[in-house]
Amino acid sequence: EDSITEDLISLRVSTVSQLSYEISIDANSTFGELKMMIAIVSGIEAMEQRLLFKGKEREDKEYLHMIGVGDGDKVFLLQDPA
Repeated sequence: EDSITEDLISLRVSTVSQLSYEISIDANSTFGELKMMIAIVSGIEAMEQRLLFKGKEREDKEYLHMIGVGDGDKVFLLQDPA
């Protein structure tokens, strides 16, 4: 098994408008990197995104795996127009 894929987790990103996106990302990524991936699928600029996990807003520099984000977890996306 190659080590490139074993840390990939699948996240469901939900929005207020009931849209949701399925994102596959490395568990060792930061929330900032997750925002860049969300920007690609949603068209919402990374700097306009606010991400909540377990009810708390997360900083761009925080690592997914350090916060306990795992496969199948949900992240909530709020748009905050800059």
